[in-house]
Amino acid sequence: MAKSKGIVKTSDKAMGSSIKAKNNKKKQVFKALLENPFTSNNWPFIQPKDSEDILTIFKVLIKPYFEKESSDTKEIKSPNNGIYFGFNSIVEALERQAANFRGKHKDSIEPIKYVLVCKNDLPSVMIELLPTLCFTASKNKDDRVKLVQLPKGSMKVLSYSVNKSKCGIVALNKRKEFESLTSLIDKIDDIDIPWLNELFNTPTQFFPPKVSTNNTNNNVKI
Repeated sequence: MAKSKGIVKTSDKAMGSSIKAKNNKKKQVFKALLENPFTSNNWPFIQPKDSEDILTIFKVLIKPYFEKESSDTKEIKSPNNGIYFGFNSIVEALERQAANFRGKHKDSIEPIKYVLVCKNDLPSVMIELLPTLCFTASKNKDDRVKLVQLPKGSMKVLSYSVNKSKCGIVALNKRKEFESLTSLIDKIDDIDIPWLNELFNTPTQFFPPKVSTNNTNNNVKI
């Protein structure tokens, strides 16, 4: 008698179905969700024309400071005549400034007032901290550090202006000799970070994080 082909015993089918059901069984999971305020840190809006004008004036105004210094054999360091350049130099100065204004320590450094960034030419992970950092480094709610995003491709102009091979961020003190530039920057909106609005009124007050749970189903193997 010829053997039957393609016949599966009922017990085998039931066993396979049982194993599959166990593998696909869904387990209820509760995930903690921590409110994350950092995603709401928006850069101040700037009209494209204003951004272009700021870059043009910066080049004309700042370049002479570095042409004069470039004749020296010593390397130009940041800050130079109230002009900061380079990511590390500016971040360090802003952190120190924030500590000064929040009462952590006091020194006689001249505060940074303006930060210009080639936002579209730099990695986002590198500059995403700048809105928060500039806000915390502000003196008070009426005297905030101005954060300016420059047009795409501005890094070449910035680098040329400060005599560096690659520079995507500069900062300035508030000085009279920079007024032709800073008067235009002052018209730009301030940084707005709602979750830090109490910083200037209650700098030592802390609030517990808002945590909620989300009921979800995950496929788990048992």
